[in-house]
Amino acid sequence: MSETIDLQAMDQLKELMGDKFATLVETYLRNAEVYVSNIVNGFAQEDYEMIVSAAHTLKSSSGNLCLNTLSQRSESIEQTAKALVQGEGNKEELAALVDGFEALFGESKKLLEDQL
Repeated sequence: MSETIDLQAMDQLKELMGDKFATLVETYLRNAEVYVSNIVNGFAQEDYEMIVSAAHTLKSSSGNLCLNTLSQRSESIEQTAKALVQGEGNKEELAALVDGFEALFGESKKLLEDQL
Protein backbone atom coordinates (compact mmCIF):
# COMPACT_ATOMS: atom_id res chain seq x y z
CA MET A 1 0.00 0.00 0.00
CA SER A 2 2.84 2.40 0.71
CA GLU A 3 3.81 2.30 -2.97
CA THR A 4 0.28 3.15 -4.10
CA ILE A 5 -0.20 6.03 -1.68
CA ASP A 6 2.38 7.99 0.29
CA LEU A 7 0.70 8.07 3.70
CA GLN A 8 3.32 10.33 5.29
CA ALA A 9 2.91 12.95 2.58
CA MET A 10 -0.88 12.46 2.76
CA ASP A 11 -0.84 13.24 6.47
CA GLN A 12 1.10 16.44 5.78
CA LEU A 13 -1.35 17.41 3.05
CA LYS A 14 -4.33 16.79 5.34
CA GLU A 15 -2.73 18.93 8.03
CA LEU A 16 -1.99 21.71 5.55
CA MET A 17 -5.46 21.67 3.96
CA GLY A 18 -7.45 21.25 7.16
CA ASP A 19 -11.20 21.39 6.54
CA LYS A 20 -10.66 21.90 2.82
CA PHE A 21 -9.09 18.47 2.38
CA ALA A 22 -12.43 16.71 1.86
CA THR A 23 -13.44 19.21 -0.82
CA LEU A 24 -10.08 18.72 -2.53
CA VAL A 25 -10.54 14.94 -2.57
CA GLU A 26 -14.13 15.15 -3.81
CA THR A 27 -13.15 17.52 -6.62
CA TYR A 28 -10.19 15.34 -7.57
CA LEU A 29 -12.32 12.18 -7.70
CA ARG A 30 -15.03 13.81 -9.78
CA ASN A 31 -12.50 15.10 -12.32
CA ALA A 32 -10.29 12.00 -12.25
CA GLU A 33 -13.17 9.76 -13.27
CA VAL A 34 -13.54 11.84 -16.44
CA TYR A 35 -9.80 11.60 -17.20
CA VAL A 36 -9.75 7.84 -16.65
CA SER A 37 -12.75 7.49 -18.96
CA ASN A 38 -11.01 9.66 -21.57
CA ILE A 39 -7.93 7.46 -21.42
CA VAL A 40 -9.89 4.23 -21.81
CA ASN A 41 -12.20 5.61 -24.50
CA GLY A 42 -9.32 7.35 -26.25
CA PHE A 43 -7.53 4.03 -26.52
CA ALA A 44 -10.62 2.31 -27.90
CA GLN A 45 -10.99 5.10 -30.48
CA GLU A 46 -7.24 5.35 -31.15
CA ASP A 47 -7.44 9.03 -30.17
CA TYR A 48 -3.95 9.32 -28.77
CA GLU A 49 -4.10 13.09 -28.36
CA MET A 50 -7.08 12.70 -26.02
CA ILE A 51 -5.07 10.16 -24.05
CA VAL A 52 -2.05 12.47 -23.81
CA SER A 53 -4.18 15.33 -22.51
CA ALA A 54 -6.10 13.25 -19.96
CA ALA A 55 -3.05 11.32 -18.75
CA HIS A 56 -1.01 14.51 -18.34
CA THR A 57 -3.64 16.11 -16.11
CA LEU A 58 -4.27 12.92 -14.17
CA LYS A 59 -0.53 12.42 -13.63
CA SER A 60 -0.17 15.81 -12.00
CA SER A 61 -3.32 15.81 -9.93
CA SER A 62 -2.74 12.25 -8.69
CA GLY A 63 0.82 13.13 -7.74
CA ASN A 64 -0.44 16.13 -5.80
CA LEU A 65 -2.68 13.81 -3.80
CA CYS A 66 0.15 11.37 -3.05
CA LEU A 67 -1.23 8.64 -5.33
CA ASN A 68 2.17 7.51 -6.53
CA THR A 69 1.28 4.42 -8.55
CA LEU A 70 -1.58 6.10 -10.38
CA SER A 71 0.58 9.14 -11.13
CA GLN A 72 3.43 6.98 -12.45
CA ARG A 73 1.14 4.86 -14.63
CA SER A 74 -0.50 8.03 -15.98
CA GLU A 75 2.93 9.37 -16.89
CA SER A 76 3.81 6.15 -18.71
CA ILE A 77 0.51 6.27 -20.60
CA GLU A 78 1.11 9.93 -21.48
CA GLN A 79 4.61 9.27 -22.83
CA THR A 80 3.58 6.17 -24.79
CA ALA A 81 0.55 7.92 -26.31
CA LYS A 82 2.69 10.97 -27.14
CA ALA A 83 5.06 8.69 -29.06
CA LEU A 84 2.09 7.26 -30.97
CA VAL A 85 0.94 10.78 -31.87
CA GLN A 86 4.42 11.34 -33.30
CA GLY A 87 4.22 8.08 -35.24
CA GLU A 88 6.92 6.42 -33.16
CA GLY A 89 4.97 4.58 -30.48
CA ASN A 90 3.93 1.05 -29.81
CA LYS A 91 0.20 0.39 -29.57
CA GLU A 92 0.75 -2.91 -27.75
CA GLU A 93 2.80 -1.13 -25.09
CA LEU A 94 -0.02 1.37 -24.62
CA ALA A 95 -2.56 -1.46 -24.47
CA ALA A 96 -0.59 -3.07 -21.63
CA LEU A 97 -0.56 0.23 -19.72
CA VAL A 98 -4.27 0.94 -20.25
CA ASP A 99 -5.22 -2.64 -19.35
CA GLY A 100 -6.21 -2.61 -15.71
CA PHE A 101 -6.01 1.18 -15.47
CA GLU A 102 -9.63 1.49 -14.33
CA ALA A 103 -8.96 -1.09 -11.61
CA LEU A 104 -5.87 0.81 -10.48
CA PHE A 105 -7.94 3.98 -10.31
CA GLY A 106 -10.60 2.13 -8.29
CA GLU A 107 -7.96 0.96 -5.82
CA SER A 108 -6.48 4.45 -5.57
CA LYS A 109 -9.94 5.96 -5.14
CA LYS A 110 -10.68 3.63 -2.22
CA LEU A 111 -7.36 4.42 -0.55
CA LEU A 112 -8.06 8.13 -0.94
CA GLU A 113 -11.60 7.85 0.38
CA ASP A 114 -10.21 5.99 3.41
CA GLN A 115 -8.28 9.18 4.23
CA LEU A 116 -11.48 11.19 4.68
